[in-house]
Amino acid sequence: MQTKAVCSTLLFFGTVTAACAVGDPVTDSADPIDVAQAERGGGGMNRVKHVIVVMMENHSFDNYFGVLPYAPGSPYHPATSSAGCRGSDHRCVDGLTCQVDSAGALRCSNANLDDDGSSVLAFHNSNRCVGPDLDHGWVGTHREVNFGAPNETRLRQLMDGFVRVNNEIEPSTEDQTMGYYDQTEIPFYYELAQRFAINDRFFSSMLGPTFPNRAYFAAATSFGHLTTADQIPPLDGYKPINGTIFDLLERNDVSWADYYTDVPQGASFRPFGTTVIDPHFLPLPVFLAQAAGLPGVGDLPSVSFVDPGFGLLGNASSSDEHASGRLIAARTMRPSST
Repeated sequence: MQTKAVCSTLLFFGTVTAACAVGDPVTDSADPIDVAQAERGGGGMNRVKHVIVVMMENHSFDNYFGVLPYAPGSPYHPATSSAGCRGSDHRCVDGLTCQVDSAGALRCSNANLDDDGSSVLAFHNSNRCVGPDLDHGWVGTHREVNFGAPNETRLRQLMDGFVRVNNEIEPSTEDQTMGYYDQTEIPFYYELAQRFAINDRFFSSMLGPTFPNRAYFAAATSFGHLTTADQIPPLDGYKPINGTIFDLLERNDVSWADYYTDVPQGASFRPFGTTVIDPHFLPLPVFLAQAAGLPGVGDLPSVSFVDPGFGLLGNASSSDEHASGRLIAARTMRPSST
């Protein structure tokens, strides 16, 4: 039986959207996907005028898209081998291994060991607000990946400790770490996934929490930091020796902005205080106005980092889909409204 954790809380859900110039032909979102054309790839990159990056929080691929191949009308199919998908098969999704029962429900064979020696199977979880928060700290994630020898995770990824580690912080009867969502809970993401490229072999930069992984996103290193408690930077931000993606964009004269709800993620590396704020940090409504082409708000830059609310002003400001938060965008947004 394949052992696979569903809600590892190790991976961050990320979306990169490329927008063409105004006036370029746009395919109607109701048109069926042309998988053959998507597989060919190639030309058209010169038409890309804007790159928009949205990085959400703490969900594994299997938790969100593990059953994508089984969704109604999905252009994808599941892997037919324990080795996963062939590199040339772009219609294959390396997710969960499931069968449809006589009642039309999915029964997945992916499992994790429980405290009593029994196996907990992956299951459909309709709870959009998982609580308490699943363990995604440095120590916890290493034990989740290799329960008996967490210091050997780099050498052996057994993925055998998710249930047992999270039994320590949540009722052992719930086992929400093994739950997955489908198109019922996150219709917006499922529609995006069926129409645009996805990456089912993407892994977080390090086995650990938010700040170190977001540091890798911006600077390709967490420069020794292992906890989110380190996210409060010096007044002018952390200065990694090789710089950040923001520095690289500026050196190449590429315009950019970081649009925030409560605090920009770039504030770990650029000033964001009461006296000095980096001019690239702009409130989220500015992005919405620029994307809509409204007059008097300036042009949308070539690269936009659009940050969710991290809940720093209270739970009401949280929209980052943290495992213990709410799946707002995934549940309510539609491609026609973005």
